Amino acid sequence: LQVNDLVQYLLIMDQKKYPIKKLDINKIVLKDTSKAFPLVMKRASEKLSEVFGIDVVELQDKHKGSYILVSKYENDVEKPHILWPEEDNCHTGLLVIILSLIFMNNNVMQDSELWHTLKKLGIDPEVHHETFGDVKKLVTQEFVRQAYLEYIKQPQTDPLVYDFKWGQRAKAETSKNNILHFVSEV
Repeated sequence: LQVNDLVQYLLIMDQKKYPIKKLDINKIVLKDTSKAFPLVMKRASEKLSEVFGIDVVELQDKHKGSYILVSKYENDVEKPHILWPEEDNCHTGLLVIILSLIFMNNNVMQDSELWHTLKKLGIDPEVHHETFGDVKKLVTQEFVRQAYLEYIKQPQTDPLVYDFKWGQRAKAETSKNNILHFVSEV
């Protein structure tokens, strides 16, 4: 029963694309039986893999103790097996552009360079965007919280300088080869 509850919890929580914390799983799903976490997570992972074609990936570093769900199957753009809401398509499009820029810039990009490039594309982080809303918040908070991007403060800089890198979810859900293919298509 707990395995099914955990599967349902993981699927629901993954909709926001935030990493799912082990602490929350123990508190909300397992409660008094949190000692059974390894076994229940193993069985839930097997069920997600067999039934839904989804892998449970444990994140590392500052996200250690958190999990994301990643499809085991490539999504064919011509015949997608998942249809996203229009707003998600727009956000995904912006994210892919940002991942492409980071990749083409030796896997790291200063925030000032990213904002300058996005302005050239008509996306000004200082101006409320019709589609994306607060672009700066979307990129530096939402995409970072979802683990698509890392936003890293450079040490000993005045004024403050931040770098963008690919986050763990981006590395798990796509590849540099896919991004290179996207760039060549554009």
